[in-house]
Amino acid sequence: MKRKGWWMAAALMIGLAWSMEALAEGRIFTRNGLAIGGTDPVAYFTQGQPVQGSPDY
Repeated sequence: MKRKGWWMAAALMIGLAWSMEALAEGRIFTRNGLAIGGTDPVAYFTQGQPVQGSPDY
């Protein structure tokens, strides 16, 4: 029983390390250098529609 638990823990650690590596790369999809088309993501929740973002940010 202990041996099975060790293998499961090892598999979990390998899977966790692999997923953390994928997150660390920081891939952001952009088109023409702008993520989400240059719109303000908060406006979808506050104004209910897409609003053009500020180039200052």
